[in-house]
Amino acid sequence: MLAYQLPEEVHARWQPLADYLSEHVPGVRVSVRPLMRHEAESGLERGELHLLLINPYDYAWLETSHGVTRIATLRPRGYGDLQPLFGAVVFQRADAPALQGLAALRGKRIAAVAPDAFPMLMVQREILALGHDPLDFFGSVDYTGLPHLNVVQQVLDGTAEAGIVRTGLLEELVAKGRIPAHALRIVPGPRPVAFRHASSTRLYPEWPLAIAPGLEPSVTHRILHALLEIEPESPVAIASGIEGWAPPLEYSEVTALMRDLQLGSFAPSSTPSLGDFLRAHWPVLGLSLAGVLLVMLLFSARSNRRLLHLAERLDTTLDGLGDAVVRLDAQGRVDYMNPVAEALCLQGLAQARGCSANSVLFLVDPDSGAPLGSALVEAARTGEVEDLPRRVEIRNHIRHVLSLGVRPLSREGGGGLVLALHDITAITSLNDELRWQANHDPMTGLSNQRALERAFLEAVGRPAGDAGDMLALLDLDDFKAVNDQAGHAAGDALLRQMADVLRAWSPEGSLVARMAGDEFIVLLRQTTVEQGMGELQGLVERISDFRLHYDGRDFQVGASIGAVVIDRQASLEYHLIEADAACMQAKDQGGDRVQLHLPGDAAILRHHADLAWVTRLRDALNTDAFGLYGQLILPTHPSGEPHCEVLLRLQDGDTLAAPDSFIPAAERQRMMPRLDRWVVRQALALFAPLQDAAVLAVNLSAQSVQDPRLGDDLLRWFEATGVRPDRVCFEITETAALDNLEQAASLVRRLQELGCRFALDDFGSGLFSFGMLRSLPVDYLKIDGKLVRDFMDDAVAEVMLTTILELGQLLDMRTIAEWVEGDESREVLTQLDVDYLQGYALHRPAPLLEALAHAAQGTRTGQPAPA
Repeated sequence: MLAYQLPEEVHARWQPLADYLSEHVPGVRVSVRPLMRHEAESGLERGELHLLLINPYDYAWLETSHGVTRIATLRPRGYGDLQPLFGAVVFQRADAPALQGLAALRGKRIAAVAPDAFPMLMVQREILALGHDPLDFFGSVDYTGLPHLNVVQQVLDGTAEAGIVRTGLLEELVAKGRIPAHALRIVPGPRPVAFRHASSTRLYPEWPLAIAPGLEPSVTHRILHALLEIEPESPVAIASGIEGWAPPLEYSEVTALMRDLQLGSFAPSSTPSLGDFLRAHWPVLGLSLAGVLLVMLLFSARSNRRLLHLAERLDTTLDGLGDAVVRLDAQGRVDYMNPVAEALCLQGLAQARGCSANSVLFLVDPDSGAPLGSALVEAARTGEVEDLPRRVEIRNHIRHVLSLGVRPLSREGGGGLVLALHDITAITSLNDELRWQANHDPMTGLSNQRALERAFLEAVGRPAGDAGDMLALLDLDDFKAVNDQAGHAAGDALLRQMADVLRAWSPEGSLVARMAGDEFIVLLRQTTVEQGMGELQGLVERISDFRLHYDGRDFQVGASIGAVVIDRQASLEYHLIEADAACMQAKDQGGDRVQLHLPGDAAILRHHADLAWVTRLRDALNTDAFGLYGQLILPTHPSGEPHCEVLLRLQDGDTLAAPDSFIPAAERQRMMPRLDRWVVRQALALFAPLQDAAVLAVNLSAQSVQDPRLGDDLLRWFEATGVRPDRVCFEITETAALDNLEQAASLVRRLQELGCRFALDDFGSGLFSFGMLRSLPVDYLKIDGKLVRDFMDDAVAEVMLTTILELGQLLDMRTIAEWVEGDESREVLTQLDVDYLQGYALHRPAPLLEALAHAAQGTRTGQPAPA
């Protein structure tokens, strides 16, 4: 690890990553060594280093000097799927006169970490681009060393007029409370930069992880896969303070910085010319010339033999290198090739010597495809190598990707070149594969969310034209039925074939991405609403005509699509939410259709309200923000025992939200099983010590009744809490029973065998026929509250109520009347021989433990209703 921190800090942060790689890469043990750059260079030369985590500037230095190769780029925390880039930020005190751009830094006192710190070099490059000499620009520079807070402190206390640090640091210090939020002002750069942090310079790729030359490709491949599998919330990511790793970015911008600032291999020679040397030392040289000539005559024969021997040793050394080495003379003709170069060029040195590079080296620029032979000949003649690419391809019988290192033979140029060609075909192919994987869904081959986000940013970043862009969310209708009937393998086959349908349909310039499950996103570029809706309707028809033939059976699905016109000022997340709301509206209308999002549409607004409730309900489940209340159900006969119905409340600020405000949204968003489970577990735990006080009545939603796992879960909770099953009565509604009568009857029979009781809630409100009661042997009929409320003034309600009471007596089912609001109705219902009464006239809801304690005191209908 290239580190400018204390060794113990480096080990504390990066040892978890080393341990992770040691565990997940078979046959590899990784240890951490904090090194400065010169130590890393020595370690590379001795072959002691294999992986290097280094800053971009030092990587570019070691790439040109020691041939290291990047394999991944670090993703800092908080970046999500954004490209991992960073820059430098120049800042001043907020109460100082504002510096209007980097040019205003001329003559100022500056604070920075170090002269070769990457943020300092970024700023110097911007100053150079403004036409100034960065080495003679600032009034003074105080290099504070690490930590970066030293730079910030010098600006805050007025020691420096401006400071230079990397982007994101100031925001981090503010978030941690280390500096006041509005104490500093950012000095803007020469060009605006769209970035998540304030920046004064152009952006560069984050720290790379590089491999030393000679590391086996198979080991590199395993390390890469282990790195890319790190999730943001995994222990190793959290311990290392990162979000994970991305396929390696392009670092040519860092090399360009080195070239512009003449750093590293681009540094000009400091050796004086021969003329300068003669002018400075001609007296001494004149006196010594005779002696030198004499010595040369005496030793010339011996020196010639030595030089010949050295040349032979040099050629032998080059012959043994693993990289291809080619030497060109001043006319661009091949003068030397080692065996690796001979194999690469498909001809031997004897054949190639004296031939122009044009006819021997079939190198091309991988970006433009242009041949490089003429450029190499010209560079050999002039010595100007800066414009030659650092990555090339050679195309003969197979394609090779090579890194190209070029050195003039003469410091003054024009004396020929030495070319060093390192074969990076395997690592390039691996990088290409990883880039593809990073932007595509592995099952379908369609684009993934990362590619969608990039395409969306490109779309909203283009100048607005006459035509706009649209985003659509497609959800397959009846996809679950395919999974349920034929298994997940059939569902996967359907998704792959559906991807082929989408590819064949996709209009020119559009993008199709798979999000998750059976959801797909379509980005339509440069289209009108009419054209886009027409294209999407055509897609619905294609999918409707599609048949999946699997295991001798044919399956058909449909598609519901929600579409939204892209607003260039809104985020991708906003558009996905709106498209999802429109898609749900399409499903509610029967599916197989396209629904355009219209702001203000009632269904869309309801969907947004549902999503808001879902977020609040999930938070409440995670934080136990719900509360359980109870309302007593009192018997009309002395022999009966009280029941206590469990009621759910949600803490909403200083008030409690009743279920009517959030249950409908939970039902539409299929959250009821989670709510029901929370209620049952909590209620049984509270009820256990008071289970002899009353029978506990717990509601189960239709979604829970249809869950085949519910019975096993209830058994486990009874055992865990010690509650006897015969002390619990589950209430299910007519709707829940009608949705799946067979599943409801199975659950009732299974739990009744344990002793549980069941009540059919809201009886008389729906289409549940009296005959169906034979299939659903419940213990109680809970009469719909509307009938109870209206029976004294409505003849039809009176007839229905009395019929239900007679039916209950016939089937030996006890009856419960809810919504009993007054003393008169209580007395009449008692006279009609209703078994149990529930309502405000008897007991108002109270916290569950309080209600159970009240039941334990022996409350009966003959007593006054509690206040």
